[in-house]
Amino acid sequence: MRITLIKFRDILSGNLKPWLDNIATKEQFKLRNTELPIIAPTQPIIYCLSFTKAYSPKTIYYSRLITNAATEYTNEVKSIFNENDSVNIRTSLIYSALRKEFTPLFGSISELFDEDYSSEYLDIMNLKKTTPAHKENTFILHFIKATTIQLYLEIQELGKDFLKTEYLELKDLHFQFFNESIPEFYSITKQELANTIVSKPTFVEAQKTHKKTFVPILDDIRTSKKGVASFHDLVRNPRRFGSFEEKLFQNDFINDEYSFCGKHGYKNQLAIIYHLLIEKNYFNKFNDTNKKLISSKEIIKFLNHRYDIDVDKQFRLFKTKPEERAKFTESIYWLFQLPMC
Repeated sequence: MRITLIKFRDILSGNLKPWLDNIATKEQFKLRNTELPIIAPTQPIIYCLSFTKAYSPKTIYYSRLITNAATEYTNEVKSIFNENDSVNIRTSLIYSALRKEFTPLFGSISELFDEDYSSEYLDIMNLKKTTPAHKENTFILHFIKATTIQLYLEIQELGKDFLKTEYLELKDLHFQFFNESIPEFYSITKQELANTIVSKPTFVEAQKTHKKTFVPILDDIRTSKKGVASFHDLVRNPRRFGSFEEKLFQNDFINDEYSFCGKHGYKNQLAIIYHLLIEKNYFNKFNDTNKKLISSKEIIKFLNHRYDIDVDKQFRLFKTKPEERAKFTESIYWLFQLPMC
């Protein structure tokens, strides 16, 4: 008895390969994302995947497509497993999945990594080494790899009493099939069934389950500092600016106390975002309090103070790199969609 991951095979070697020329435009991916429903698990999920956030229409589409295919697969396998008490049927079902389905998939994925889809390309600021399209394809390949590993652990745990193969831990899967240790950019954690929420998918961005609520503050949030203009002197549209800061929080640039909390490389990204805010007129041109024109230097001082960070050096660096700023902005969906003010 064998249930297949047809979508996975189409993505890896069929007509859904993300690296195919002209597979879809950015606008087409945006439209597909609005039309693609999210499939929910029908039974509790044991292993939860937390992965780097999808950042563009293409990566969002493929992460949803992969997640939906994974959910459909586990729903079907668990349904058949639970509906049959036969030891032979359960043993055959689990063996077929682990040995005949996942082992070849791991082999196909491993072969693709020979084409240089290193995880270093997941750093979206690493623009010089490759193209934005290659970064997106790298994200998709790593995501389908991580999801396949998550699925293996899920099915193995379901049928642990009916195994004909060796029980493999997460580290064993990485070593045996990919000759590597567990990467740092994603994690798979075992959930307590009593605490599992069945009605929501648990494959993408599971790390945000316990994240605090962010309430935008449309005012200064720190003690005034000499040489730093006030929120109301600089910010052109407080509500729109608050909506932008909520995106900063959701994308892990700031915490709920407005302090910068980004990972390695995020200071460069924040500096580019500063440039984008200025370009999109999020700040006044004239300071009514001191009756002077507002300079970019004043805006940077304000933002640095607000987020308790110093990106002066990075801001100056990217001032002379408009093409890199544009590439980064276009590769990040929420920044690309940021409205003018």
